[in-house]
Amino acid sequence: MKRTGWLGAAALLTACAPLTIKTSDVVSAGSGNYLVVAKPSDNTDWSDIQLKALAAANAWCDARGEQMQQVNVETHGAAHWGQQSYGLTFRCVAR
Repeated sequence: MKRTGWLGAAALLTACAPLTIKTSDVVSAGSGNYLVVAKPSDNTDWSDIQLKALAAANAWCDARGEQMQQVNVETHGAAHWGQQSYGLTFRCVAR
């Protein structure tokens, strides 16, 4: 019985872990384009993942004194089901 109690407590603590969304490093995608990928630690709404990727792309271009222009988006997975990822291809253009 004790073992079951510890396993239940461990499962409960894991379920309460805060959601984190990590972004990859920005990498060159050729032809003046760049790619950043955002992945959540747990399933969430696409808008949360999208905002994180857009923030990373905007920061990358801002650091260069330019403006971010979205080129393409690729998503994998389904909201609230399985592993999700959001790949944003972008370029930096003059303001």
